[in-house]
Amino acid sequence: MNIEIFRLINNIGKDYPFLNPFAIFFVKYTDAIFFSLLIILWFSRIKKNRIMLLIGLIAWGSAKCLGLITKTLHQHFQPFVELKNVNQLISHKIDNSFPSDHAILFFSFCIVFWLYKSRFRWFWLSFAFLISISRIYVGVHYPSDIFVGASIATVMAMVSCIIVPKLKIIDSVLNVYEKTEAEILLKFKRKN
Repeated sequence: MNIEIFRLINNIGKDYPFLNPFAIFFVKYTDAIFFSLLIILWFSRIKKNRIMLLIGLIAWGSAKCLGLITKTLHQHFQPFVELKNVNQLISHKIDNSFPSDHAILFFSFCIVFWLYKSRFRWFWLSFAFLISISRIYVGVHYPSDIFVGASIATVMAMVSCIIVPKLKIIDSVLNVYEKTEAEILLKFKRKN
């Protein structure tokens, strides 16, 4: 079933090659786009956004650790290594592709944004799904890689949303940061 679903998605590029440049662009530049959006979100200077980002960072860190443990329990290479006639659209190093690090990253943050009822929660969730599907489309992940990565990230995002807001240190660190930021901005305004 894993291979069948992989073939179904990966073969879209063979049947509709005009979509390939979009998938390649999306896979190559999604990290930069995503991190740029996170930076914009942070510097919106809205406390709720900053708390969401901190929770997302903690969710991602814990999901990444769990993902590393999972990698030791099960290993397989990318589909383009293990299968014939894969529509491989990007170059990728050969290593253990289980679970998907990209699914862990994107779902960790995007599920936190969803649970925090971010104004753009549908955008974030769609973004996580699109990048995950595109990794299958270009031939570098199996659906199981994505599913397990997204599942780990979702669980850690849910746990983080429950635990992290109760930690007083998060609020303290954020207050110190915001005070320092306000002082720097005030000094900058005085100079100009």
